[in-house]
Amino acid sequence: MSRQSRRLLCFFLIAVTIGLYAARKQIVLQAIVDYQQHVSPIKGYHCAFAQLHGGPSCSEYGRLMVERYGVARGIGLLHRRFADCARAADLLAARRSAL
Repeated sequence: MSRQSRRLLCFFLIAVTIGLYAARKQIVLQAIVDYQQHVSPIKGYHCAFAQLHGGPSCSEYGRLMVERYGVARGIGLLHRRFADCARAADLLAARRSAL
């Protein structure tokens, strides 16, 4: 394989990798938007973290983090947010039972 052929193959592989990454990011973002539009209205828009602390819901936070940091880091940050949301839900439940 000539040097030019190897270089073209390298550029092709990089372009395919970037394309796959962009497609994966779009798939994750579309899944979040679909959840926001179709599932969240049915379950009633309840995000304990947003209710307790204000700010965006977990799904909106996840969408923003994936847009800003990419799929891997965005999902990691969203996982941490889900843990915070679970603690917020426990705190809200304790407050309701104390009333």
